Amino acid sequence: MSAKIVVVGSSGYIGSATIKTLASDTFKSKINVSAGVRDPEAEKAQELKAGDNITLVKADMGNMETMTAAFKDADAVFVVSPGHIDREQLTINAVKAAKTANAKFVAVVSVLTSGTDSIFGRQFAGVEKYVKEAGIPFTLLRLPFFMDNFFGNQQNIKEQGKIYAPAKPDAPFTPIAVQDVGLAAATILANPEPHHGKTYNLTTGTITHASAAASFGKVLGKTVEYVQVPYSAAKDTFLGFGMPEWQVDGVMELFRYFDASSALTNDPNSDFKTITGQEPLDVEAWVTPMKGAFQ
Repeated sequence: MSAKIVVVGSSGYIGSATIKTLASDTFKSKINVSAGVRDPEAEKAQELKAGDNITLVKADMGNMETMTAAFKDADAVFVVSPGHIDREQLTINAVKAAKTANAKFVAVVSVLTSGTDSIFGRQFAGVEKYVKEAGIPFTLLRLPFFMDNFFGNQQNIKEQGKIYAPAKPDAPFTPIAVQDVGLAAATILANPEPHHGKTYNLTTGTITHASAAASFGKVLGKTVEYVQVPYSAAKDTFLGFGMPEWQVDGVMELFRYFDASSALTNDPNSDFKTITGQEPLDVEAWVTPMKGAFQ
């Protein structure tokens, strides 16, 4: 009998990467996936149907009733915290719904800076505390800065051969590729028991913005330069992308952690390999299959 896995927060980068992985040949024969979305009829939701084992269900993180119905007797629930100012409460509500629905296991997204006096740290401290005390088997997946954020410099790399950010060129940090998060999450959801009670920090090896620029240059066959910009200019750019100010301020705090060489955001470890048996992608390996997007 196939296991029932429910992913809520499915339409974001992490949720969709996880669903895509669960629809792959490695997992699809033994798993049925319910992709929880606010509106299963929406065009964006339809894009989640990556395989025959994927079904769209209504599971609005702002509506306990829809989540409880979607999670009923699930073997595993993956709660992907939304990019919303109230995401602490929304995430807690989802875990509460999973327990009410008699789900057997819940995996929940957090951040490397959880518990710190920072915007993201304060949000996820409450999430982690609730998850640990909820009385349901759990795994916490602490995520760092995403390698995919380099897409914010896509046009700059294409047209100028430059990457812009506020961090110092040699400031160390450990990102992760979104697709690697999807693989780690899918692996845990497919066989939760070995991961009960675990907190994983999903990172790749240490990089800097200068080394990332060099990796882009190597793959693209041209010089790519890193240009440090003032924090105020970086904030204006992120706001120009349409991000809410609280979220932009949270990202600026991450860059300041990089500048301080914080061990929280510079955390090379073996957690990803422990879960998947594979090494995480480095910048060069991440860029190579999609280098056309940056040329």
